[in-house]
Amino acid sequence: MDLNYYQKVKGKVVVYVERMPYIYRTTLYLKGEVGVCSLEARIERQYGPQVLFELADSWLEKYHSGDSNLIKMDNYSIDNLQGVWGPCQASSKLYYLNNQEGFLPVTT
Repeated sequence: MDLNYYQKVKGKVVVYVERMPYIYRTTLYLKGEVGVCSLEARIERQYGPQVLFELADSWLEKYHSGDSNLIKMDNYSIDNLQGVWGPCQASSKLYYLNNQEGFLPVTT
């Protein structure tokens, strides 16, 4: 699949799956808001984007109401300090997905 950019909208949210230089990334935004995404997950390109399409669809189903309080509790919320973007976890790059394990160990 030669994916560059994918967008899907449901209710009050929009998700994107993008191909970037070394990764695929999925993000969720509240419709009509500009700026930082509410949710973000990544996977190294060697694993392909399919798991991110599945995650993006699950986010649409779960968060289509646009309830920001519910979104903030998600593990991939940039506002959830206990989630994968929290201070300790982000340094471990746990926001990278793995098709089987949930997280992909990344060497830097």
